[in-house]
Amino acid sequence: MGTNEKDVFNFFVQKLEYGWCDVVIVINGKEISFCASYIGENPLASLIDACASLKDKFDEYEIFWEAEPGRMKIDMKLDEKGMLLFDIVRVDDEGNEEKWSEIVPFDLVVNAITSEGFRILNSYGLYGYRCSWQADIDFPLANLLNISGECDEMYRENDRCTDVLKEIQVLQRHINRNNTIL
Repeated sequence: MGTNEKDVFNFFVQKLEYGWCDVVIVINGKEISFCASYIGENPLASLIDACASLKDKFDEYEIFWEAEPGRMKIDMKLDEKGMLLFDIVRVDDEGNEEKWSEIVPFDLVVNAITSEGFRILNSYGLYGYRCSWQADIDFPLANLLNISGECDEMYRENDRCTDVLKEIQVLQRHINRNNTIL
């Protein structure tokens, strides 16, 4: 029996309330949970941004999530074969550390993060996400479109451009009219 891709890498936002975000990462069958606070990065947004940076040929990315108290640090390194190394350190409110080092295919990470990004976008909307996380932090829509692989860049002389109509079509394909809050 083959390994389920969702057991290799998956990411779930379990709860998103003003300034708090409960998440679960499943990586190589291990489940890692965290409750992130507004004093750090939003977990979903940071992973979308990480995928976009790694896709754009950066080979390392670092994320810091904060709790009150506690924290999680995620270091990511992408190799030339498309494998992503995660070094994760979670520190609880008493200062105890848990560590994980896992390697997974980058494309599985991108697929899971893209899927969860569109699910959260459907559940909250652009403005609703902004209100649910913290004031003035927008949903990372441009980077979600980037990592979806469905919007190609065009070049006009030295300018990088995309086709807004194509972007709208991508959003329409992913919009679920029966959205529900988590």
